[in-house]
Amino acid sequence: DGNAVLSGFHPPPWCDSQTGCAQSSFFSGLAFDAMVSASLYPAIGAAPGRPLLFTLVAQNKRGGYDQRREYLTLHLYPTALVSKCPGFFFSSYEATAAIGSPMVLISDTTYQRLFDLAVAAVKINATELGLPTSPTRRTLHVRLVDGTTAKQRAEIQNALRPVIGEQVTVTDSVYFVELTRDSVGLLMTFFYIVSAISALLCFFMLFTNTEANVRENLWEFGVLRALGINSRELVRVFVYEALGCILAAVVLGGAVGLMVACTLSAQQSLFTELPFRLTIPVGFFAATVVMSLVVAALGAYLPVRSILGRSISTVLKAT
Repeated sequence: DGNAVLSGFHPPPWCDSQTGCAQSSFFSGLAFDAMVSASLYPAIGAAPGRPLLFTLVAQNKRGGYDQRREYLTLHLYPTALVSKCPGFFFSSYEATAAIGSPMVLISDTTYQRLFDLAVAAVKINATELGLPTSPTRRTLHVRLVDGTTAKQRAEIQNALRPVIGEQVTVTDSVYFVELTRDSVGLLMTFFYIVSAISALLCFFMLFTNTEANVRENLWEFGVLRALGINSRELVRVFVYEALGCILAAVVLGGAVGLMVACTLSAQQSLFTELPFRLTIPVGFFAATVVMSLVVAALGAYLPVRSILGRSISTVLKAT
């Protein structure tokens, strides 16, 4: 009929004939709605509205010869296939469904119905054992109003700890977000410093190379001056040459860096199952390009300036 059946649930190895564990299985006839992991779609073809067989395992105690285990079969109707949900582990990869039991999200009412059904199946007294009469909470997310300061958050934490006890941990998620933001800011500052040092080293390298080039081509400079090229035009020749090299390096380096960034971002999105998002640090990139152009212009202008004040005959005799 096209309905997918969730199978492959087997009793754990400690429940066998040697331990004397009694077990049975029956169909309860109960049906409920739930949000299931998106990994069940490639694994068993789960889809919203398509019923699945859900196996609920109930046992009266851990270990012992008088241990009893019941396998309750129920109908589960998926309302949505979830790949991400805050506070819960969901995935759309088929491998996660094969490794462990996929997570299922149900309402408090449905949880209480399943709990009561499991208690009745193994015939235990929930009141005598001190079992909870309502669904317990593993995690509670509290949203504070906008504009709450760090001091106010600390006061709330200090007020909650004596009430909830030491077994419950209170975590200030806003603090960790701010800490991450500050770490990113320090990392960008480090990148700016490294870029400035790199630009300074490139300046000295370009300066020495241009100066050596000027000394080796004094004859050509003298001939160009004799042909009518003035000092400004001669300076522009060297500056344009340096800027052309820098611009070519910026274009090629930017293209290669963009491709590498896209590849790494796509790989990270593949692993984390988050939407692909490429954030380009425009300020950092613009500052690097401007520093490169300034360094190239100064590195080409300063060596040429030393021969501009010489006469044509002096330049030709120097060769």
